[in-house]
Amino acid sequence: MSDAHSADQFAPHEGSDFIVGAPAEGILRLKLVRLTRHGIHPGAPRPDPFSLEFVGPPEPVLPQAIYAFEHPAMGHFDLFIVPLGPIGRTDARMRYEAVFAQLSCTGTR
Repeated sequence: MSDAHSADQFAPHEGSDFIVGAPAEGILRLKLVRLTRHGIHPGAPRPDPFSLEFVGPPEPVLPQAIYAFEHPAMGHFDLFIVPLGPIGRTDARMRYEAVFAQLSCTGTR
């Protein structure tokens, strides 16, 4: 998979499992539960910012880092994810987010 991820590449796989290799924690399955598009920004370094939310087991909790992901249809790729915390009081599964935002800011200092 190319380094230039797009929302359209992930959209057909919402609800499917991804295999994540974490050196210290081993192999985990994370389910892609939500793809959020953040609008179109023509001319921006990333004109189509989006975020992905994954859900995984309560333990082990992966710290924020870049992990090797694998999906049957998308192949192998690296993704930076951040733990968001458990789903709720009665559901201890851990949530993770990957954000694909604009690569630079405009404005003056």
